[in-house]
Amino acid sequence: CVGCVWVVLGTALVHVRRNRAGSWQTMRALIDSASQISAITTACVDQLEIKYARWTSPVTGLGGVPIVNVQGRTELSVQPRFAVEPSLAIQAWVLPSITADLPRNNLPCTMKDRFSSLALADPTFHISAPIDILLSGDVYPSVMNGRKVIVDKSLPAAFSSIFG
Repeated sequence: CVGCVWVVLGTALVHVRRNRAGSWQTMRALIDSASQISAITTACVDQLEIKYARWTSPVTGLGGVPIVNVQGRTELSVQPRFAVEPSLAIQAWVLPSITADLPRNNLPCTMKDRFSSLALADPTFHISAPIDILLSGDVYPSVMNGRKVIVDKSLPAAFSSIFG
């Protein structure tokens, strides 16, 4: 697309531990430095068989708007898919959903091809798909390692993380 400006939010396929002592399962996470809370969807909690504490106090979102249907809070263990360290302990709110599928629309396959030389944190970043987990600003410094990669000035920059 000539003249198009692409903004691609940072997603990663991460390993999350099932029911405390169980195996690791791959889930799709959104890494958001501007978010003040980490979250996990109810469907993901059910799939992973993770227990959570019920929560009845109000929780607010963007602009102080109340977040409805907060199910509770839980602790997660999250790690990269191809390494056993680091393992991050995440406090997450359990919500029915986190955001709409990302990206909003599928991106051209040619965009993905331009990043083929990189070990991508989310190899299917260009395909619209659900987000299972939101990793917030408090874990952002533990996730991102600061390397910026410019493949082409007409494409979004890639940023290196513990996930790829």
